[in-house]
Formats: sequence, C-alpha cells, structure tokens
Amino acid sequence: MNIVTGYRGEPHITSQAAQAFNQGTIGTGNYVFNIGEKFSATLADVNTVTIADGEAIMQGCHFRIEPGESETANIANGTTGMNRKDLICARYTKDSATGIENVELVVIQGEESSSTATEPSYNTGDILDGDSPIDFPLYRVDLAGLTPTLVRLFSIRKSPATLVSSSS
Repeated sequence: MNIVTGYRGEPHITSQAAQAFNQGTIGTGNYVFNIGEKFSATLADVNTVTIADGEAIMQGCHFRIEPGESETANIANGTTGMNRKDLICARYTKDSATGIENVELVVIQGEESSSTATEPSYNTGDILDGDSPIDFPLYRVDLAGLTPTLVRLFSIRKSPATLVSSSS
C-alpha cells in the first residue's frame, strides 16, 4: 500500500495517481467544468476559431486554458460547392520514452463531399492503460462551401458538491 497525499520524504505523487483519483471522484469520461468561460468558442474569421479559458478532465487528466487567456485553432479554407466537417479537439499525448504528458488543441480535418459530409475519426483509448494520443472533441466546424458554423460537442459538468447539495 502507498500513501499518495502524505509526506514520505521524497517525491512520490505520480500523474497516474492523480488521474486515478480524479476518475474515482469525477468519473472516467471527458468533462468540461462550469468554471470560467467554459471553453466558449467564437469565429474570429472564416479560418480562425478562438477558444476561451476553461477547466476540463479527460479520463482523469486535468487540463485548462488559464483564466483570461485563450487559444486559437486554424481551420483550412472550405471549397465552393463542397461540404466538410472538421473537429477541434483537446489531444492528450504521452511520450513513451520520457513519460512527458501534454494536452493541446488540434484540428482534425474531414473529407470534402459534394453531398453530406461526415465527421472525421479521432483517437480513442485509455490514458491509464498508456494509450496515446487520445482526443476529446470540443467543437465540430461544419463548412458549407466557404461558410463555417461551430457546433459545441460537450456538455457542462456540474461540480460534485453541486450535485450532492441539489439532491438533498
């Protein structure tokens, strides 16, 4: 048995221990919390999506855009007469050699179609099993010709404290 949150005289808290704790208390899925701007997105122009600050958990891995900050995702131009669906995802990676983990925004570009476009596939797996990369789709960008439309793909997760107090 190992104590995780107690003093042991040496560094011993791992990201896997923190992720497992988060999974046990919050759940094993992907969640955006009701904190800050909740990753709200706006189209800055037809090729740029700005994602505002927020806090989230991806299979126990906590990530954020700092309060008051934002990040951008760049969308490739659409084509007149064609349709396309792109995904804006938070992507978790872990370097198998160094163990270094990261989460960053990525755009997965879909295939153009003259009829109904389909969503591109994205990476799935289990962080605690060592799978990498893993994607958490945040937004879909539907392109009808040159015109993009944003579709939010996540719901806002209430805090456990809110859930407990609202059920009493």
